[in-house]
Amino acid sequence: MKQDSSQIGFADLVAEKRLKKHTFSERIDQIIDWAPIKETIDACYDKGTKIRGRRSFDGLVLFKLELLRLWYRLSDTMLETQVNDKLSFTHFAGLSLQQHVPDTTTLRRFRHALTKAGVYDTLMEEINHQLEHKHFHLRRGSFKEPVLTVRKHARKNTTSQKESL
Repeated sequence: MKQDSSQIGFADLVAEKRLKKHTFSERIDQIIDWAPIKETIDACYDKGTKIRGRRSFDGLVLFKLELLRLWYRLSDTMLETQVNDKLSFTHFAGLSLQQHVPDTTTLRRFRHALTKAGVYDTLMEEINHQLEHKHFHLRRGSFKEPVLTVRKHARKNTTSQKESL
């Protein structure tokens, strides 16, 4: 049985007012079409679909956490800490404040399941393809916001320029 990440509680409504607008994670969430990614994940990751057992997390939630881990260059342990501490991480992942945050073992097992199914690299390529298709470039950070830039196509013989968002 999967946790329902679509339920919004009172705490989420209050916290929403505290979130900075136009953050990196908010922009990425708007740029990426998550439907094909969710479809790929759901085809190979079926944890939590059974009635018995402990509630599990939606695959897309775990994948978004994996992206945060990569983009911010965090260990699984640090990712768990940051998701507990940062509203923007919690919001981007699609978790409500009432939900538990996936632990390091859950994150590692999810990553292993995607790798074993042969879709981990495919999913990462899809993210990169969507960003490139919309003329975005991502430079990873380390405890700082990664930088998302728009590539402007230059006119005739000028070099391409980057405009920081």
